Amino acid sequence: MTDSGLSDGLATALRAALTATALFTAAIGAWLVFVVATVLPARDPAHVPMWTAFAIGFAVYSALTLPLRLAAGRDRRRCPSVVVLSLGAAAFRRYRQPAACLPAGDASRHFEGLPAR
Repeated sequence: MTDSGLSDGLATALRAALTATALFTAAIGAWLVFVVATVLPARDPAHVPMWTAFAIGFAVYSALTLPLRLAAGRDRRRCPSVVVLSLGAAAFRRYRQPAACLPAGDASRHFEGLPAR
């Protein structure tokens, strides 16, 4: 048993999942920076600010979660900020997701779920 009351196997699995999530989040942020810098200016300059904001969000979230994991729970000051960001991201997704889903063959909306121009 760990200090948190979790079995050693479960605690190890959760630590591995948090580490993988933080690394994947950083990779997504890096990929978005590349796309915003190289692809969007020529193909869709109107969405550069939106995707830049998402890239920054991914970078901030990764910058908070990875050190929290590497500190192995010793630095509890970051825990509330990670919880608040996680809940905020989940709420944003819940609010925005229905508008981004398109029925097949709906040509009246942009592929990102935005109204067609």
